[in-house]
Amino acid sequence: MDESMRPSSDQDILEEVRRQIVALEAAGDDAGLAEAWEFAGALEAYLGHTRAAGELWERARGRARASGHHRLQQRVEGTQLLQDAWGHQSTDDGLNRCALLLVDAEGTALEPFVLCARALYRSWQGDFADAREDARRGRMLLREFGSDLRADTHSMLEAQVELTAGDPAAAE
Repeated sequence: MDESMRPSSDQDILEEVRRQIVALEAAGDDAGLAEAWEFAGALEAYLGHTRAAGELWERARGRARASGHHRLQQRVEGTQLLQDAWGHQSTDDGLNRCALLLVDAEGTALEPFVLCARALYRSWQGDFADAREDARRGRMLLREFGSDLRADTHSMLEAQVELTAGDPAAAE
């Protein structure tokens, strides 16, 4: 990319994504739109706008379903689920959503995301043993599904569980 075309801020990146979304809509590219809305949601979450991010992930989920790409659907669902857990979703609502999703997610690439989100929610309720088990199993499944990068970054989630449990040494 030419340096003069490189976005200079997170907001510039978001605006560029929105411009690309217009082009993808014109092309009728549901899979491309799902990925663009997913990325826009991630940017909004990064900027601290978790409710706005949730709305964008809902759009991404709709387009992923319309695209017929099952793995894309699961990735968008998993990303939204985890970001909601880190963001604005209440613990009770999050645990209910995890319980509903886990029924259909078992044995799929979505299962580790559900377990990881549930680990956070359980830790916030003080259920540290089950939170640790969900986190351990989530990491193991991420590796089994070939998502080594996500499994490696999973240490942030495990650290959060340990910090919530009051064990900063275990969080290191």
